Amino acid sequence: MHDTNGKPIKLNGKPAEFTAQDFTATNFATAEDKAKWANKFTKFILGGFQRNSFKKEIYKQLHHMFGHCAEYDIHGFFHTWFEDTYKCLHWLETVTTTWLAGIGQPQFTWSDVEIKLVKWIRDNNIHEQIAGYLQAETEQKERATLKVLQDRYGVVPITNAAEAGERTADSTPVQIEIPVPVQELGQLRLF
Repeated sequence: MHDTNGKPIKLNGKPAEFTAQDFTATNFATAEDKAKWANKFTKFILGGFQRNSFKKEIYKQLHHMFGHCAEYDIHGFFHTWFEDTYKCLHWLETVTTTWLAGIGQPQFTWSDVEIKLVKWIRDNNIHEQIAGYLQAETEQKERATLKVLQDRYGVVPITNAAEAGERTADSTPVQIEIPVPVQELGQLRLF
């Protein structure tokens, strides 16, 4: 994610300081492994989901969590979930609302890490921060589009009555006719 000037965004929040005592070991990972990974992942989030920070060690575990699939590879996963502000917000909404987060027993899964990460995301208001950046980004794009249209077509004056939402004598509603779809004869043979 980048701000309106193209600079990487840094989010406000406190990096997690998880320890081995926060997690349960599995056959494939120690509790300390889980803590180290979770701490790195929170730094990735606070760093604004930057591509150069999305390392293989983060991807290797994340694509097994929160009900994710591999998204083909590390590049496909980043493209799907973190490429821009909208996708980052979508990822946050997905992981914080999915019923899959925290499913499973922590001695066999990373469900304990998922639960702690969702709590950390909420405690640090990550969703609200990303939503704010997305709103500013959208407004900037819309203002740029408005300027292009005004330059092309000129500024259209708005009367005070119309601006206030009142009807004027020349503001007659226009009925728009919606055509009925026509099914081609060849389409009927499909059924």
